[in-house]
Amino acid sequence: MHSDKRIGVVLCACGPNIAGVVDLAHLKTALSGWPQVAWVEQDNLPCSEKGLQKVLAWLKERPVDALVVAGCSPKEREEPFRKAFKILGLNPFQVLMTNLREHCAWVESDPVQATRKAETILAAALARVRKHENIEERSIPARPEVLVVGAGPAGITAALHLAEAGRTVHLVEKTAAVGGRPALLDELYPKLECSSCAVEHMMDEVLHHPGIQVHLLSEVTSALGYAGNWKITLATADRGVSVEQCIGCGACVEACPVSAPDELMLLRSERHAMHQAYPGALPNAPLVDWSLCLRAREGECQACLDACGFNAVELKGSASATSFEVGTIVLATGSGGTSGGARRLFTAFEFERLSNPSGPTSGAITIGDGDVPKTIAVVADETADPLALINASKYTWLAVHRVPEARVHLFLQEFPGPGRERELVREALATGRAEFHRLEKGAVEVENEAGVEIRNGAECGVYDLAVHCASQEPGADNEALSRLFGVKLSADGRMTTPNPMMQPVAAHARGVYIAGAAAGAATLRESIAFGAAAAAGVLALYPPGSDLKLEPCVSVVNPVLCSGCRTCLQICPYGAIARTPEGVAFVEASLCRGCGLCSAGCPAGALKTLHFTLEQVLAEVNGATQGGRA
Repeated sequence: MHSDKRIGVVLCACGPNIAGVVDLAHLKTALSGWPQVAWVEQDNLPCSEKGLQKVLAWLKERPVDALVVAGCSPKEREEPFRKAFKILGLNPFQVLMTNLREHCAWVESDPVQATRKAETILAAALARVRKHENIEERSIPARPEVLVVGAGPAGITAALHLAEAGRTVHLVEKTAAVGGRPALLDELYPKLECSSCAVEHMMDEVLHHPGIQVHLLSEVTSALGYAGNWKITLATADRGVSVEQCIGCGACVEACPVSAPDELMLLRSERHAMHQAYPGALPNAPLVDWSLCLRAREGECQACLDACGFNAVELKGSASATSFEVGTIVLATGSGGTSGGARRLFTAFEFERLSNPSGPTSGAITIGDGDVPKTIAVVADETADPLALINASKYTWLAVHRVPEARVHLFLQEFPGPGRERELVREALATGRAEFHRLEKGAVEVENEAGVEIRNGAECGVYDLAVHCASQEPGADNEALSRLFGVKLSADGRMTTPNPMMQPVAAHARGVYIAGAAAGAATLRESIAFGAAAAAGVLALYPPGSDLKLEPCVSVVNPVLCSGCRTCLQICPYGAIARTPEGVAFVEASLCRGCGLCSAGCPAGALKTLHFTLEQVLAEVNGATQGGRA
């Protein structure tokens, strides 16, 4: 019982930090006469190795039920005293460390006032520890499975590394194909090699690896738990075609009677409601655009069903939900930005699609009406994004070689320094059909019927076609994912890490890693490197057989008081509360993080958070206001 509890007190001098201001001798004498205080001892540094041995000796010689340590920050030093208590077979939650250094000695210069305040702090601590209860410490095996969000180069690399190490990987991709943005390009920097040749083997391997479950057309809708113990729920759109049964013959696509402008083709050509994601997409199976599908809108058309000879078309039209458990997360969501109906002024991605042999013009660089441009401008503020310079140098080289009849004008703030960018620009200039212009601050590009007018300081010119190499946009899903997994975002919406130099892939939330362009501009080489680094972080955090310590100070429900109002279900940020068939709330201890929001919000007072109960808090307040004999 609380009234029978014997309490030991250890006073830490902390060198001159505490003893130089607080009269510890007075405290020792005063505390010795307080109720339930079995003994009071003083040491210069009880948290040191020698000091802890003394504390263990005192506890063995004069056993107690609880221990109060008056020293510095419990966040720094309480754990060693809890471990000492555990060595003797006692419950570590019967130890309470109170802070005389930061809360008293360092903020009070008058020794009399400091000593009086220290006595009040100890009175509160003793009153509280009398109400402490034993709490069981529990652990569960950390989940070895891994969730990877984003099937671009970074996500694929992370998934393959993890699967090769024996982990089960859930690879989630919101589009209908793997490969990310590089799969939509033609030539890759720095060697301008074939993009599909470089990434297709990765795409194929990830789709057929037995340790990787690929979830296409899927998005994470719920993530409950924490590092080592996540429950993930996905929403998966209906593809309309069985990937396992489809052979990619295209008969269903040809039969589809409905079409609309294709964004990936810069709106210069159309695609059917049943369509391939893009030429060369993997998996090699079409999908249905349900906003166009006549069957979805009118319930009659079955042209694709009739055309398919392999029973691969499955027109369900409704999304499905999938749930599974994982221990760690890799977010490799890539960059944002879409393509549209550019006519003369192109973004970097739109120009990539235009110059791609599988693009709207079969690789021919033309303006919207199909005419070949006589003048081409490539504009980039390389100080805003390192990729802007890479893209500008690449596009200048491409324009010179793909459109020999055009004159190419490159606008940069500075001529490229040593490296591949300078080589490409110099090669373009050496043809005599390219010019370099120094980009002035405040330069403006305006598209009109005559062309693209570029006002660059005192210089003004009109060009048939222009490419603006701006900063990569952050991923469109970053905000939603940041809320689900506790990831912090920069002002411009990119995922951030606590220390980009020393921990470039570890997110602020434990067990969550960021890879590739999700955190900022990244080349293909950098994305692959960050994907591998994220996989290494996952493997190091929870090796096979690792145990995950559960939060001991969880909330518990008094079923007699619970009215079933559901307030706690709405408040809990971890989804740790559910209801029994009778409508009474209960807490799933493996998900609870002990934040106490439910206890504070329960209108019936049916919830309490262990180690922070109302009785304990009130005892602490009363101890501070009424003194040590309260």
